[in-house]
Amino acid sequence: MKPSPPEITVLIPTLNEEENIGKLINVINSILTKEKMLYEIIIVDGNSTDNTVKLAKEKGATTILQTEKGFGNALIQGFEQARGTYTLTLDADFSHNPETIPQFLKERKTADIIIGSRYVKGGKFKISLSRKVISIFANKTFSLLLRVPIKDLSGNYRLYKTEILGKINPECEHYDILQEIAVKSYKQGFKTKEIPITYIFRTKGNSKLIVRKYLKQYIKTFIKLWRM
Repeated sequence: MKPSPPEITVLIPTLNEEENIGKLINVINSILTKEKMLYEIIIVDGNSTDNTVKLAKEKGATTILQTEKGFGNALIQGFEQARGTYTLTLDADFSHNPETIPQFLKERKTADIIIGSRYVKGGKFKISLSRKVISIFANKTFSLLLRVPIKDLSGNYRLYKTEILGKINPECEHYDILQEIAVKSYKQGFKTKEIPITYIFRTKGNSKLIVRKYLKQYIKTFIKLWRM
C-alpha cells in the first residue's frame, strides 16, 4: 500500500545556513505535527560550503543540490519535486517567522496563493531605512504600473496550491521570480490573498552590492511583465 501523499510541501532554498537550518526544521516539524498535517520538507541547497546539507539530512529533510545558480532556479527546482497539495516557501534565516505557518494553513482554501505581506494592515518589517525605502518604492511601482492589486510582490513567504505552479510556469532565475509568479498568477485569473507578517532582515552581507546586482534584472523583468 502506497503512503498517502503529503498535504504540505515546505520548500526552503539554502546557502550556508548551518546556524539556522536545524533549528528551523525543528520548529516546522513541531508546528506541522501539532496541526496534524502530512508534510515533507525540501531543502534546495546552492552548494553550501558549511554543514547545511548534513544538518538538514539529519533532521529528515529531503535535500536537493541546486544545478543552476540563482534564487529563482532554486525555487523552480523545488517546485518540480514538490508532492504536496500545497507548497509553502520561506527563507532559511528566520527572517520569516515559522510560527506564522498556522495562519497560512488556516487560509489555504480561500485562495490559490497566500502571500505573507509586509504592506497590508498589521504587516511590519524591521530593516534599515534605505532598504525600507527601496522595498516600498519597488513594490508600489510594480503594483501600480503593472495594474496588479497585490501590495507585496517581492516577498517569499507564500503558500501556493501546487497544481497552479505548472500552469504559471515561472522562468526568472533570480529574486525577480517572485514578481513574475505574482503577476502571471493574477493575469491568469488565479486568486491571491495577502495576510500580515512581520519580516526581520538578517543583518548579514552587503546591501549595496545586492541592490546593484539585481537592479538590472528587475528592470528586465518589469519590461517582460509589462509586455504581457
